[in-house]
Amino acid sequence: RILGWTGRHVELVAISLLLAVLLGIPLGVAASRGGLPGQLILGACGVLYTIPSLALLAVLALLTWVIGYSSLLTADQVRIDGVDGPLARQVQEAADVPLGLQLARVDTDAVAQRVQSVPAVATATVSRGWPRTVVIAVEPRGPLASVSGEEGWYRVDVDGVLFSPSAEPAADLPVLAAPADVAGEQARAAGVGVVAALPSRVLRQVARIEAPSPLAVRLVLRDEAAETLLEPIASAAGV
Repeated sequence: RILGWTGRHVELVAISLLLAVLLGIPLGVAASRGGLPGQLILGACGVLYTIPSLALLAVLALLTWVIGYSSLLTADQVRIDGVDGPLARQVQEAADVPLGLQLARVDTDAVAQRVQSVPAVATATVSRGWPRTVVIAVEPRGPLASVSGEEGWYRVDVDGVLFSPSAEPAADLPVLAAPADVAGEQARAAGVGVVAALPSRVLRQVARIEAPSPLAVRLVLRDEAAETLLEPIASAAGV
């Protein structure tokens, strides 16, 4: 069967080539002689060459309209990957995706910047999921300790960023006594850096971490029988 189709293909090509030779050679000779016949032949060939270009231009114009201006490919839903629950709802509200706008015209960089303004979000990447979905991939901050602030308790990550306020400290996190204002971010980062560097068996014996400044981190053991003072501390990895 394959040989049969191959033979048919060769036959069609041979017929096309034969017709091209039978028509092309006389027309070429006539066009080379100049005069009115030659001009008519060259003009007709120019028109025939232009037709595919016009068709391609029409196709490109149609695609531009479909993608950028029609209602066929509009953003009608948002998919959030990496988080769920309350944080996912908070991300969707912050993203403020203009539903109903053509998907190609959604400013994904602006959406990503709005999502990253959520304190609990470490990074966010926004992409288009054709034909109608805006995809937001979120990497949440990892809590390492609880910090008390003016409005309750916060979780704090390795960079010292506060997020996810609550009325009580997280039961599964150590308590970090450190400034909760913007100026205290380095002190918080030093404190949680110690937390991240401690082995889990040692961390379980820590009642709280005190970090009044980036250069002084104090670990208070649960039995309060001993205290460890690390001073100075320039890097959590060096603890």
